[in-house]
Formats: sequence, structure tokens, C-alpha cells
Amino acid sequence: MMQKRVLFKTSDAALQKLFDSAENSALINIADFGGRKVMTEGTVLYPNVWLETQPLSGEMYGKRDLEIAVNNNEIFMDTQREDGRLAGMISVTPDGLKSHFGWLQGCYLAMPAFKLYYLAGKDDQYLMKLYNCLEKFDQYLWKYRDSDHNGCLESWCVWDTGEDECSRLGNSPNFFEGEKAPEGYDVVPMESMDFMGFSYANRDVLARISKILKNGREDFWRNEAEKVRKKIKEYLWIDEKSACFDRDSKNNVMDILVHNNLRVMYFGAFSQGMADDFIRRHILNIDEFWTPMPLPSIAVSDKYFRNIDFNNWSGQSQALTYQRTIDAFTNYGHFAELTLLGEKYLEVNAKTCKFTQQINPFTCEQSLVENDSFTSYGPAIITTLEFIARLYGIHIEFGNIFWSAIGSGKTYFEYIQKWKGNDYKLINDKGIVRAYINEKLLFSFSENIRIVTDTEGKIKQIIGISPKPQECEILRKDKVIKFSIKPNQQLKLSNDLPILEKAVEYART
Repeated sequence: MMQKRVLFKTSDAALQKLFDSAENSALINIADFGGRKVMTEGTVLYPNVWLETQPLSGEMYGKRDLEIAVNNNEIFMDTQREDGRLAGMISVTPDGLKSHFGWLQGCYLAMPAFKLYYLAGKDDQYLMKLYNCLEKFDQYLWKYRDSDHNGCLESWCVWDTGEDECSRLGNSPNFFEGEKAPEGYDVVPMESMDFMGFSYANRDVLARISKILKNGREDFWRNEAEKVRKKIKEYLWIDEKSACFDRDSKNNVMDILVHNNLRVMYFGAFSQGMADDFIRRHILNIDEFWTPMPLPSIAVSDKYFRNIDFNNWSGQSQALTYQRTIDAFTNYGHFAELTLLGEKYLEVNAKTCKFTQQINPFTCEQSLVENDSFTSYGPAIITTLEFIARLYGIHIEFGNIFWSAIGSGKTYFEYIQKWKGNDYKLINDKGIVRAYINEKLLFSFSENIRIVTDTEGKIKQIIGISPKPQECEILRKDKVIKFSIKPNQQLKLSNDLPILEKAVEYART
């Protein structure tokens, strides 16, 4: 039996049961795809791998099984067409693997695949492979998906953006073959914030890779990414509404307030001000997206909102949205607001310890939870495990170790992450948090903050992840460092003095 790489113990019985259930449920979705061990999307509905879900889920699961993380990303890179197009879905058939190119199904490959460079060991050959893949795909997008040549990329069918059954897409076909734009539909070809986000993410990562490889293309790709961001702001963003809106086949603004703005934030394509405004004005608005179960797919005040409980992106809160919001909020420093979302997501899932695709935004009831065939939805499982790591444990990103401890001074939890031959351990014993590497105490600190270190335990940053201001201390080698930190503040240590590095206004009132 393979040794577990993540261990979690807590005195909170409900949280412990949730963690154990998620760990066990994740195993259900591991499958053999042509000799590759991958993690599928899950449930009886989704026994395949999709471009919108499995690169990200694979990368998040990589702290437990690196082979799955690599396979979930490389399977799309290895099946890329010569013209640069990536498969929207890959399935297993009696004749072997089948790649489906009739729709794009989102494109959540660039950043998860790039993060694997750090997680898997900084292999420059892998990085070059990813560079070539993203360059070809970006060229494909701009060759075919700007059919009216106005500088805004287009979605051509429902499944291009993975918004199954969404009311706002009208008579759009679910899939659409070929590289010539569809004709005769009300909405598609749709000028798409999602597609512009795909391109921004490609170019952002291409710039990052160029910097590492020193290939002389960093400035080029950074400028190309900024062109996409500028077009989003000028063409799809409406200042007086503090949100992006897609445009229909006649290039008319579709005045429908959609969660897809969060997707653009996931891709990093908003400016800081755009993200702040959208969160403050819309996400935290109880009449729009801050429902009892936050993050419906369409604002509940919008006429296109539908509260349908089965695979429908017209309304109910989606596990995939929560999974993407982790990076969307982190990209813009909204750590405390993300804590609220994480706590809510865990609270709802802990009631059943089952993992569904959708949740009713008004009642907080999981959809189809009574049918076991629909309760092992992969993104819901992975999101649960990721929120536990980011609130009560350890996560790894870009070669840094993140130590997090949300609490009320009453709970014990212990989180161990085994990685690259080291055991990283965090213990929160009723408000006193201790960080260890290989059983050697690095430091202790107050709960309700996050400490970022390098792999050797050197403190690089302190983050205010609690919705409330905190009076904190760090004890290191008999030296006590005392400080105050507000929600979303990021501090660095200079000669053991906490210095404000960045502050994002906490949007929740």
C-alpha cells in the first residue's frame, strides 16, 4: 500500500469525517486511460477527463499523487492537434482513447500545468513542452476564434465554456464541429470573456516560462497578455456596472450578470481595481451572488436565473466555481473573503459527507444528494480537500510552503504534508500553532493567520486570512515577534520587524 502523503487529525468530529470521506471518495475517480493513471471528473455522468476540470483537479491532487497530476495535464498536451487545438474531452473506448474536438470545454490548462513545474521538480524539458503547447493553442485561438477580426475571441457553442443548459445561451448548439464560425444563431458566435481569459492565461504563463528559460520572449508575451487585458476592459467591461458582459452574435451587449467574471479573475485577466469592484459590488451583494450558499452561476436578481438542480449553469452554486474561486480570490489578495467561502463550503458538505456538483443557493441543500451515483463529483471532492489544507493545514505552491490555521482557540488539528523527502507538520493546539519540518520545530504562531515559508522553513510572508483583525505573535528561537494584522494584509519580516508589503481592502462589511 502506498504511504499517504497527506494526513489530517482533528478534535472536530464533523470535519474529521468530512476529510476522511473526501480522501476515500477521491480514490473512486482514479482510472486507467490507455496506461495512464488519471483522475476523472467523477460520478456516473462524468467518467472522462475534461479540459475545464481535470488539469486543475489533477494539480491540486498532486500533493497526494504526483503521477496523477502530471497525467491529468500531459494527456491534453499529448493529444493536441497539429493546428494547436486541444481536446475538450478525452474518453476511453474499446478501441482506445478518443479525443473530442467538437467543443473546447473551457481551457484550464495553462496555470495548473505551470504549477506542476514547481511541484514535480523543475524539469526544463517539461517546461519547453508546455511552452510549445500553449503557444500553438494561443495561435489557434486567434486564427479561428476571432471570426469578425475585432480583437475579441468567440465561443461557438454551449460546451465551449462548459455552461451546460445555461438559459443565457438560448438556441446555441451544445457542440459545433469545424473551424468556420456558426451562422443563424441568436447568441453564438459570442464575444466571450471566458475565451479572452483563456488567451490571457496562455500568454501570462508563456511570459513566466520565458523568464525561467531565458529565451528572450518574456517581454513579448507580457505585452501580448496586456493587449488581451486591455481589450477586455475596453470592450467587455462596463465601468458603471463594475462587471464584464459578453456580446451576442450581432455584437450586442448581453446584459446578464454572470459568475463568469470570477473565471476571468481565475485567469488573472482583471486589473486589481476591476477585481475589487466586482467582488465588492456583486459577489458580496446578498441580492446577487452572496446568497445563503454564495456564488450562483447567474445573479439571483437576474431574469435569466433558474434554480434547476441537475447539471444546469443557469443558477445553482457549482462546485467548479468554488474550486476556481480559490485562485480567483488569491490572485487579487482577497484571502479573508475566501475564508468565508471556504468555511461555508465545508459546513454544507459536512452535513452529508457527500460531494455533489451543485448546491441550492437559497436552502444550501446539495442537489441529488439522495442518489449515491451523483455524490462522488471530483471537483467537489478536491475543493473540499483544498479548503481544509488552506484553512487548517499546509498547501504547496510555486515551491513555497503555506501554513494556515483558522480557529477559535478551542480545536485541535494536526496536518502533515509529505513532499520531496520531508515531513511538513502543522499542529494547532487550541490556538497555539506550531510548524515543524521532520519533527524539528521551526516556530510557533497565533492562529487565524497564514505563514509563507520556503522549503527550509524561512519565513517569507504573513497573510491576514481572517475576516477580523488579529493581534498576533510569532515565537522563533526564543524571540517573540508581536504585531497586528488586518484582513487581506500581507506582511514581510525585516530584521524581525513586520513590515506592510501589500494591503487589499476587505470588501465584506
